[in-house]
Amino acid sequence: MGLIVAGPFRAAWKRPSSNTPARPGFAALLPMILSLTFTLSSITLISQFAHPFVRLWPASGQQDPFSYQALAVVSILLQTIILMGLVLLAIRRWTLPFGTLTLIFTLNITALSFMQDHYILIPVAALAGFVADVLLWWLKPSVTRSNELRLFAFLVPLVLYLLYFLTLIFTTDIACTIPLWLGSTVVAGIAGWFLSYLLVPPQMPAEV
Repeated sequence: MGLIVAGPFRAAWKRPSSNTPARPGFAALLPMILSLTFTLSSITLISQFAHPFVRLWPASGQQDPFSYQALAVVSILLQTIILMGLVLLAIRRWTLPFGTLTLIFTLNITALSFMQDHYILIPVAALAGFVADVLLWWLKPSVTRSNELRLFAFLVPLVLYLLYFLTLIFTTDIACTIPLWLGSTVVAGIAGWFLSYLLVPPQMPAEV
């Protein structure tokens, strides 16, 4: 399934730059964007047992709070790496049009919401995707703008999981303390920031 849904993304990746406009529009990139979305969804559906949008461990019972909190933090880190790995890969290749990340985030979380009927989290994904699109438009991260790329990679998961925890706080009774849930959002940002170094590694001493 992964090979099938990733086909348009791989085809678009291999297409020569001379055949692609400098700033392709949303319609031109829509097959690639949907392919990227379905590729992400195929991974997150398989790993849904470790996804904080499917398993609401922060809002679970109080029987063993440490286990629930540990699972929440680990799942946030895992899914941040999966999400930001694909997003940064797309940024490496294309100048994504506004609305791309809103579509990817919303469709992915909408599919996941049906697993445990957590539909309240769909607006979280949509708002986080919109903020990510604004950051993409404002910072213009790319391999030639490494500082902006690292800031983008830090802020996107930070915003996503900050909205996630705030939604749970106002709609459920979460077991996490403020330092834990706020720290988890920062750690998610740090994970995205680390991934940016794989995309654009720092210069070696001999290259400076």
